[in-house]
Amino acid sequence: ITETFSFLKKYLMSEVEPLSNLGCGASRIKLSTSLPYDDSLIHNGAIQFVEAPIFNDNKINGKEGADYWIEYFKELHGDMVEFNGFMHNKMQFYCSDLSAYVIPMKVDNIPMFIRKSYDPEGKTVAHVSIQVQGIVFELFGPLSSLPTSSSSSDSHDLFSNPLEWTSSECPEAH
Repeated sequence: ITETFSFLKKYLMSEVEPLSNLGCGASRIKLSTSLPYDDSLIHNGAIQFVEAPIFNDNKINGKEGADYWIEYFKELHGDMVEFNGFMHNKMQFYCSDLSAYVIPMKVDNIPMFIRKSYDPEGKTVAHVSIQVQGIVFELFGPLSSLPTSSSSSDSHDLFSNPLEWTSSECPEAH
């Protein structure tokens, strides 16, 4: 829970409630979001993470159940270069200014999976996925709000020209 908390606090969340004891050895961290929705609105919400070792009663390959699955999904998602079906199991956050979140992650070399799609009005939407402890978080918003890489001559630069979702990535689901 500490690694998840540290990452989200640094890159995505605005406020953090202190770690609270839920009893039976379980603890909770609540992180508040304040993501810009448009020029005049901020979307406020919260994400809660619970760690409850009392429920780790099933061992898989010698590891506690939760630890096994965290490691499994971290390895499956890897460096976020290739899509896998479990990337559909994600938390999504709309953000009108993606660069405010993406630039710090890019500076720190956080692996990102980036695609684009089109909304019903034909506007281009960017999808920026990251993984934290095997959980995929996707920020999506206007493609124009992504930073551009002026030094890139690559026609598939992730920021200035992301790829569209491919048919094997089920574009209808995004």
